[in-house]
Amino acid sequence: MAKKGGKKKKGGAKGAKTEKVVVETTKEMEKERAMYTTTGLPLGYRFSMNRKAESIRAEVSEARLKTCMLKKTESLNLRGLALESVPEQIGWGVPPFEDMWLSLVDLDLSHNGLFKSAEVFAAVSCLGAHLKRLDLSANALAGEVPAVAGSLVALESLRASENQLTGIHEEAARGWAKLASLNLARNAVAALPSSSGSWQGLTHLDLRNNNLKEIVEAAAAAWTLLEVVKLGANKLEAIPEAVGKWGSLRALYVTDNKIPNLPLEIGQCSKLETLHCGVNLLKELPADLFGKSPAEGDQDADGAPAESAATPEATPRFPACLREIELYRNKLTLVPDDLGHNMPGLEQLSLSGNSLKYLPSGLNKCTGLRELHLANNAKLVKIPDELASLTKLRYVNLAGCQGLKAIPNALANAWLELREIDIRSGAKKEKCKLTAEWVAAAAGEGREKGFILRGGIPPKMGKKGKK
Repeated sequence: MAKKGGKKKKGGAKGAKTEKVVVETTKEMEKERAMYTTTGLPLGYRFSMNRKAESIRAEVSEARLKTCMLKKTESLNLRGLALESVPEQIGWGVPPFEDMWLSLVDLDLSHNGLFKSAEVFAAVSCLGAHLKRLDLSANALAGEVPAVAGSLVALESLRASENQLTGIHEEAARGWAKLASLNLARNAVAALPSSSGSWQGLTHLDLRNNNLKEIVEAAAAAWTLLEVVKLGANKLEAIPEAVGKWGSLRALYVTDNKIPNLPLEIGQCSKLETLHCGVNLLKELPADLFGKSPAEGDQDADGAPAESAATPEATPRFPACLREIELYRNKLTLVPDDLGHNMPGLEQLSLSGNSLKYLPSGLNKCTGLRELHLANNAKLVKIPDELASLTKLRYVNLAGCQGLKAIPNALANAWLELREIDIRSGAKKEKCKLTAEWVAAAAGEGREKGFILRGGIPPKMGKKGKK
């Protein structure tokens, strides 16, 4: 009897382990969906689970709306609830219900199914007097941001990336006088309105992966507080000359455009730390941008800096605080020799994918350099001995430099922090010959740690096994 009772107890315990699927967040929904699609559950069960998920999402939305209205919280998170329209309760921000939403300053509607731009912005326009942050990312909003969006007069941050927006109405842009951060990445924006010049407090601008051909100069001149600008993967044919007025600019990303040259005005960005201008049409770089500082430049008879060199407006130069420069995959055949004279803090330089034959002589002044990317410069024939001064280098990429036949031995013992160097030629046979010094250094002889050495022709072994 005890044995049978044990079996019954075991069977009951097994039946009690049936888990109920509770969907509370987007991640939970994804796990549940993966579970019943990969295990081949019956269609009827899948349908019931979908209905249950929809019901739970609706309950979550209602609960959060109710909490926000009753407790008058500052933020409302409706992210990832499969909403196809803005909840009607938000529209109660008009009399006599406006007191319910007076404290709301942060509204997150991202990762839903919103698709009617006019209705969405009309629904949230009643919050315009106090809403500061609005997130509409990863929806299906199409067309132009409507004029009614200009009612959001307190707006400081708008995130609407990963949609299908084509532009911003003039009236909408004019109403965002307090805008500090705008993210419209991964849309189909063709141009910004001229009224965007009213964004005088703008500090962060992200317009990557759009269809921009130009930035309105008059509007850009008003963005004097810009700190980070991301304009990569567009169709820009020029960097606006107004960049010279972006005195607070720290990072400029314009990779993957159609820019043929860098404006001299960029040298006036005294706080610039990051410049990414790869995959463009640059054929040459203005020599004045890399000029020597007044102390190193021409001097008069008394030994003082010449007036022309002492006037920064006359010869704007890249600031000394630059940390990263990426100019890969352009059409450069020559880089000014003065590159590096005023960049002791430069840590990363990428000149890969160009047609360089020689490296600039001033490169040895970039003593803080940690990464040097020179890959796929097929015409590059020499690495100068002077680069031994770059003692902090950790990664050097020379892959695809088929004209390179050797690397100076002095560099093997000077680059003591080197972790990896790639000299694979990319041809059927390696081109660059290695010396015994390089092989020994890679093995860690005479240094604390060895490094990865990729490619190259190893030295021949002697009869007694000596290299």
